[in-house]
Amino acid sequence: MSSGFDDDIFTVYNDYKKTKNVSAFADLIRSGGLINKPWPAGLAEDLADILDQAYPWTSRKQVQVDDTWIFYIYWRETEFKTGQIDQQLNMSAIRYLEEWFNSRGTPKNYETIRTRLRDGYTNWRDSLKPEQIEKMQIAARGGEKS
Repeated sequence: MSSGFDDDIFTVYNDYKKTKNVSAFADLIRSGGLINKPWPAGLAEDLADILDQAYPWTSRKQVQVDDTWIFYIYWRETEFKTGQIDQQLNMSAIRYLEEWFNSRGTPKNYETIRTRLRDGYTNWRDSLKPEQIEKMQIAARGGEKS
């Protein structure tokens, strides 16, 4: 027996680890074989990695790219325009970001943007070197040095 795991899940996952063939997962999922059953350790991460490879726009790398845009545009719409580092999140700048992502065809809702800013903006901002800030200021002015 497979330590309390459904034999089908355990067998398919072991086969996947040996062959890296994902087709058995599709059959198992379509038959309801993953519903309300404990999963073997590592299965969730492996399935997430498979989906990331199949759909690159949802991958961790894309999240990093999105975060960079979120942080830069937020910086531009707040600190660059006011000359002061924000102590609290600026609602109108977050709304601007929401509209910006929508216009690119990659919508992000207000809560997602706010969460990404809350979780990472301060570390991103604190890690910037003076020369990076100078380059961002030039870019924010449309490529013109002051």
